Amino acid sequence: MATAKPENEELQAVKSKAKKDAINHLIFTMLQQNPNPESGIQQATKSLTYLNEQLFRITKTIHEKQFEERQAYNRLYDLKYKEKGFRSMWTNKGKQMAALKRDLDKLTFANSAYKERSINTQGKINSHNLCFRMHHETGNMVKEKKLLKEVNAGQKGLNDSGPSVVEEISDRIWRLRPAIRVDEEQVLKEINELKWARDNAFANAPIKGKIWNSLPSKNVIKQQIKAMEEALNEEDRKEHMQIRGEIEVAKREINGVKKSIASLKRQLLDVRRKKRGSL
Repeated sequence: MATAKPENEELQAVKSKAKKDAINHLIFTMLQQNPNPESGIQQATKSLTYLNEQLFRITKTIHEKQFEERQAYNRLYDLKYKEKGFRSMWTNKGKQMAALKRDLDKLTFANSAYKERSINTQGKINSHNLCFRMHHETGNMVKEKKLLKEVNAGQKGLNDSGPSVVEEISDRIWRLRPAIRVDEEQVLKEINELKWARDNAFANAPIKGKIWNSLPSKNVIKQQIKAMEEALNEEDRKEHMQIRGEIEVAKREINGVKKSIASLKRQLLDVRRKKRGSL
């Protein structure tokens, strides 16, 4: 009956520790595969060293890539903030220019629609004066006819496309016959209205009797529009486009870093599996 060959003393020593230590278990397994204990230990040590180096290298690279990702996000935030400022500026300038152009259109329409139409300020004041005098001063038709002649004379030279002042006064005479009287309060009210109408009409009347003088002149509005268009110069547009391009570059960089991190994490898991499998 054959007797079992005594095991190598070093192999027996490793075997006794294999159950307690994973590293010694790996060494014991490799020693069983390779009868030369010295070469087996060296091979196991080299394998573990390589795997640990791989884990360290991959982990360090992941941290570096994560730092790059944070930097890229910060840069993207700054670029978006600048781009938002440009868009806000374009929006505000656009609204201001639109308002100026609307005013210009209104002024152009007004000058076209009311060209050669004079304001009948003096005629309206004469009309109020005549009604007041007929209502409170005259007592017979002779004086009323005299007042009508005065208004007719004052009407000469006025260019009004509406009904004549005489026709307007005649209508008021018909409605305000001497039989219709008003009290003192109504008389004072008419006097105040007449004064207000006179002062307001002369204050708003243009030099040549034209209307729509509340808007700035066309030249002033055109100059304002031109100044705003020049303010939105080509340099600003180029800078805006450059920022938008940098935003796209930053987004692509972030996507690339994310893919690299995902790939490195897969490599890290693979090395860890190999290390566990070798133990």
